[in-house]
Amino acid sequence: MKPLCWSLLACYGSVLAALAGEIRGRVLTPQGIPVAEARISVENEDKRQFRRAVLTRTDGAYSVPDLDQGVYVVRSTGPAGQPSLLRYVVVGTPDP
Repeated sequence: MKPLCWSLLACYGSVLAALAGEIRGRVLTPQGIPVAEARISVENEDKRQFRRAVLTRTDGAYSVPDLDQGVYVVRSTGPAGQPSLLRYVVVGTPDP
């Protein structure tokens, strides 16, 4: 059995949006099948102590609302424990 590829951008073709106050997206297998109950955790790069985690819904979608402006690391762990990492997700608009 081939291991699943857990790269949020390359393998999933996920639609990941970093909006002021929210990070959202979908977790899919390389074949485009939604992954339910994958654990998504976000950590603020500037405030290392801040973390929040959510689970994906049955359609693979997730949303992490109410985030402060900043740069975040997003980690995904599938139901079977396959990890993935996405760095430098910006929430909010940087000052000019």
